[in-house]
Amino acid sequence: MRIENWAFVIRGDSYSAPEQLTQHLTGNVFGHTRHEDRKFVETSTVEQIDLENGIVITRNSTYILGTPDSKWVEWISKNDSRWLEKLKKDRKSVV
Repeated sequence: MRIENWAFVIRGDSYSAPEQLTQHLTGNVFGHTRHEDRKFVETSTVEQIDLENGIVITRNSTYILGTPDSKWVEWISKNDSRWLEKLKKDRKSVV
């Protein structure tokens, strides 16, 4: 299944130890067996990220990455340029 307008989010609270934080993918899904196309979802915990091939594997599903959310890309570019550089390099400039 494909996910468009995606972004990575971290879940936890200010009292969580770093190893207790979980990473999730949010966005609009297409081709999901339980959701209508374009439905906004938050995935189960991300287990593997393969930006070079545009694939994210979560605890329950595998997603093909479409276009990232522009506001997330803007935030990443201001706050963590390593992500943006990796996206540009691995995704052949989709951002």
